[in-house]
Amino acid sequence: MSKLLIGRYLPGNSIIHRLDPRGKIVFTILFIMVVFLANNLLSYGLLLLFTIGLIKAAKISFSFYLSGMKSFILLMLFVVVVQMFFTGGGTVYFHWGIIQLTSGGLISAFYMFLRLVININISTILTLTTSPLLIASSIESLLKPLSYLKVPTEVIGLMISIALRFIPTIADSTQKIINAQMSRGVDFNDPSLKKRVLNIIPLLVPLLDSNFKMAEDLSIAMEARGYVPNAKRTRYRIMHWHLNDTLAFAVLGILTILLWVIKN
Repeated sequence: MSKLLIGRYLPGNSIIHRLDPRGKIVFTILFIMVVFLANNLLSYGLLLLFTIGLIKAAKISFSFYLSGMKSFILLMLFVVVVQMFFTGGGTVYFHWGIIQLTSGGLISAFYMFLRLVININISTILTLTTSPLLIASSIESLLKPLSYLKVPTEVIGLMISIALRFIPTIADSTQKIINAQMSRGVDFNDPSLKKRVLNIIPLLVPLLDSNFKMAEDLSIAMEARGYVPNAKRTRYRIMHWHLNDTLAFAVLGILTILLWVIKN
């Protein structure tokens, strides 16, 4: 839990850190959509190389990303197993009721695994190189046209900012509670799945209590500082669009064209 990377921000001065946060959010969304163009090993290899290049440009060690991927192992395994045993096509290796293992299912599961790795990493790059406050301000800026339709864009931006800020905090709090329970003799690595599930249940009460306390402290702090929803306010950080932001989208356009050519 303590190694969960989504929501964490690492200050830096890399070219990725310096990009306009609004552009990074749009770039990430478009890149995730572009990933679905890949349908063979060559196209997925190109996407992996591109993702590795972004990690390198962010000046964050690969081991740091790999350690963060461990937090998503269960999710990835679940998706891959479902894809493997419930997707048909090709040679049938095993069949029992609605469950089947085929060559098409294995290939589909492998591609799904690569897609998850790529999308998780590109999302992680966004949060590691952009502070939660800038992400919130960027989303608010991107949603600005909706404010004319009375959509509370500032409140939405604040909610997203708080959610991103407290993901790692909640993860760290969960790890502390787990460590406290283990020091009292609770075995979370028991081979029996039933016992492991029963051991997790006692975590819920202290975790919920801790989260509610954090929420109450946050609301009191915001009220003490005079926060008023949808009030007009100035910005300490002013976002500017630069040439590098335009070049980033140009590179994404080239990548999209290459994937389209490889796909066909």
